[in-house]
Amino acid sequence: GNPRIRIDKAGTDGDRRGDYREGAPKPLRGYRTAAIDEALLASLTPLMAGRSREEYLFTTTTGRVVRHNNFYSRVWAPAVASALKAGELSFKPRIHDLRHAQATWLLESGVPVGEVARRLGHDAITLMRVYSHVLNPDTRASADVVSRLLGSTEGVEVKPVVAAPRRSRAKPQGSGGP
Repeated sequence: GNPRIRIDKAGTDGDRRGDYREGAPKPLRGYRTAAIDEALLASLTPLMAGRSREEYLFTTTTGRVVRHNNFYSRVWAPAVASALKAGELSFKPRIHDLRHAQATWLLESGVPVGEVARRLGHDAITLMRVYSHVLNPDTRASADVVSRLLGSTEGVEVKPVVAAPRRSRAKPQGSGGP
């Protein structure tokens, strides 16, 4: 069919050690439904068996929430170190880099901006501010469109435009102002 996951909670480590808070995603666009493929669904199905919607899907061996600092030190950092040593990575990625990689791959593959923004819980303007360089690295395309719309510019004399210097709004020194 059309498997999907629903994101309706967000967790964050608090200011104090051991402080964990769970609540609504921020901003409200953080509430979202994202399509997943059949292979991911097949991997997640055994984990979901016997769990209620309120239970965590990924937990520690004791059934508690997986905290960022524990995951980073026990899973992420060793995996990155191993991949660096094996020559499988040329840089040391952060966990958040996976989110940026996903957005970049989706945009480069032609997935509409609005769909990528919804998947990440952004609005399209925020997404474009961060990823506009991905969509149009070659500005030649826009130049070609303008040329096509205007017709041939062959034989047209182009004169440089020189802007007049801007006048300063600051009062000149020694003007004797109040």
